[in-house]
Amino acid sequence: MELEVMRLIEILEDTLENSFSIPFTSKCFADKEDLFETIQDIRLKMPEEIKEAQKIAADRQRIISDAEREADNIIKSAADKVTVMVSEHEISRLAEEKAREIMDNAQTEARNMRMATKEYVTNALNGVENTLNEVLIRVREDRNGF
Repeated sequence: MELEVMRLIEILEDTLENSFSIPFTSKCFADKEDLFETIQDIRLKMPEEIKEAQKIAADRQRIISDAEREADNIIKSAADKVTVMVSEHEISRLAEEKAREIMDNAQTEARNMRMATKEYVTNALNGVENTLNEVLIRVREDRNGF
């Protein structure tokens, strides 16, 4: 997904690249009004990008909560199965063995789900963070170029 702020920075770059260069210097003449207008657009769009990052963070927490809730349900279900199976003496031994297996599998599955969820969300947040850092670096470079 192309970020709106990145497009606006490209417009700034194009404006500077297409401006009249002063011979024997690195200075140029650019339309001040166009530059200020584009910078204002960037300022207006940045909160949208930040809101998107906050939404990803909230989604991360929701996904982790859902995974933990599901893990708890799996564990409770396994415990319920253990209670039912322990009703008779010989079945009791088999039930305890099966219950341990179910509990181990449920805990392993829950742990794997948590790890996968955290990895997915961390990668998504890292991507947003990198994009925002790139935008900030470009804005600083463009500002320093004036």
